[in-house]
Amino acid sequence: MENLILFAADAGGGGRVDEIVKTFGVNWPLFISQCIAFLIVAFALKKFAYGPVLQVLEERKQRIAESMENAEKIKTELAEAQTKKDEILSQANDDAKQLIKEAREAASKVTETENQKAIKQAEEIIAKAREASEADRD
Repeated sequence: MENLILFAADAGGGGRVDEIVKTFGVNWPLFISQCIAFLIVAFALKKFAYGPVLQVLEERKQRIAESMENAEKIKTELAEAQTKKDEILSQANDDAKQLIKEAREAASKVTETENQKAIKQAEEIIAKAREASEADRD
């Protein structure tokens, strides 16, 4: 590998690569082993750390989405229940008004009937009193 890189560099610029390698002190076997170690660590982290973290985040995202859907569903059901409650209360008020109206009409009829009876009884009493008064005069 070292020879391949040096060969490619020598073809383009001569001995400059050797000079740069010597100036920076690049140790090719150590550099390659560090690259391999980095790739192993990166793969291990991806498999054992990054993957599970992404999975947990995805599950959490799904739970949040389900919660939002449930919240919308509950909101809709609450609105429907509120509408139904209003309809029931309106019907109950209408029924109560109807019952009050019927009770007043019944009370008026009873009052009228009782007034008629009282007038009739009063007329009978007056008629009897007149008869008694006429009978006493005779």
